[in-house]
Amino acid sequence: MVEQIIDERVIVWKTYGVTELDPLTLATTIVLLGLAIFGNPRRALAPFLIALAILPSAQRLVIGDMDFPMVRLIMTLAWIPLLIGKTGGPFRWTRLNLIDRSLIAWALSGALVYMLRHGDGAGIAYKAGVLLDAFGLYFLVRQKVWRSDQFVSGMVVCAWLAVLLGVAMGIEYNTGRNHFSIFGSASEVTTMRNGEFRAESSFAHPIMAGTFGSLILPLMIGLWNQGRKYRVPAALGFVGAIQMVLASNSSGPLIAALFGIGCWGAWHFRIYLTQLCWTAVILAIIVHFIREKPLWHLILRAGEVMGGGTGYHRYYLIDATVNNWNQWVAIGTDNAASWGWGLQDLTNQWVFEAVNGGLITLLAFNFLLFVCFRGLGRTFATIRRTDERTAGEKSRLLFLGWTQGVVLSVFCMSFLSVALFGQMNAFFYIQLALISNFTELPEIGAARSVAGRVRKKGTRREPAGSESVARGLVVADAKRFPSGSAANMLTGRATD
Repeated sequence: MVEQIIDERVIVWKTYGVTELDPLTLATTIVLLGLAIFGNPRRALAPFLIALAILPSAQRLVIGDMDFPMVRLIMTLAWIPLLIGKTGGPFRWTRLNLIDRSLIAWALSGALVYMLRHGDGAGIAYKAGVLLDAFGLYFLVRQKVWRSDQFVSGMVVCAWLAVLLGVAMGIEYNTGRNHFSIFGSASEVTTMRNGEFRAESSFAHPIMAGTFGSLILPLMIGLWNQGRKYRVPAALGFVGAIQMVLASNSSGPLIAALFGIGCWGAWHFRIYLTQLCWTAVILAIIVHFIREKPLWHLILRAGEVMGGGTGYHRYYLIDATVNNWNQWVAIGTDNAASWGWGLQDLTNQWVFEAVNGGLITLLAFNFLLFVCFRGLGRTFATIRRTDERTAGEKSRLLFLGWTQGVVLSVFCMSFLSVALFGQMNAFFYIQLALISNFTELPEIGAARSVAGRVRKKGTRREPAGSESVARGLVVADAKRFPSGSAANMLTGRATD
């Protein structure tokens, strides 16, 4: 690791392509790998969430041309039991849903277009690693996490991680010393901006640490609504997440966190969600055409209000990308730096997709986000149409579904100010898999059994006994998926 101090800023270059394993990191990785393979299935998410939160991404094992950061290493080895036939859930490769296929299309299009420009060994190795992360993590979570209690368990893990990281980043913000440097690779000396420290803990950059905190915030609100026994970790995690956002000293995560809280405020208007979304789209189009500056100029204004120092760069980056569309539309471009000073720093996920993968990858990425939101919306509507006698279980599923939607919305807001890298890519893949799994939860399938038989206005009444048939289907589901939730959905036995 090489450090250079320039005008109060500590600039750190981390070494890639070279094995760098601190003994403490190696020991932690072995423990987490054991939990991933032999641990309680209910806590299947825990090893991966802990690894991406506390182990620096620059800690890695290099085999040939392939780098294996610790999250990638744990994920790869965790596939071994599944490949030899020990499956964890109802996922089947022959029944890929639209979210699965959209993720495959996005990842493959980005890889193929990139390799058209960089067909050498280094380019192929880089995209092979990206595909391994995307497919490996996504489909591993699809295999392992398929019950609502596993979702909640992952949220509890995030709560305690937020407490740990919040305390550590608070200390780092006030002292300028990063105690996560004990794992190696993480900078011991904290970076500064405008005379204030920017805490980053185990993450590759302060904005990544703050973004992680902004994503945990809506998770904690969702956890609070899962029952009284979860309210202590939810409250502590909420405070820890706020501390992470503030200690990162970045305006992007702060705006994303406020946006996430606002999305939870929209819960009270959930029955008008479709109308609200279309209204927002129409208003955005109107604002774009009536203002002298384009819509994305508001990013500059937001940065000025929040006190951020890079609002102009983010506005200028989007503007330059739009004005130079002919350079990237076909197969992307490597010449973004020629568009203006500093524009090689692609601090926008949509610009990153366009510049690296061309129009086809940008469209595939947007379609993936669309089908995720649409899947959540349809599943949410299905739950709302179920029997009111199961209000306890129904409300928990509604809050769980809304949580997934808010987290994805916060990701989208964050994409305006950052392109994901380091551990945050892994968290994004995990979140996409959770959304896909939520639309196929056993208790959601039970809800659809009833919703499909509910008489709609202006249609023929269903024959007597149809609900009994649905109950029979739920009993069958409960035997296949012994979580108990599917049966509770219709029998009215809700647990706290």
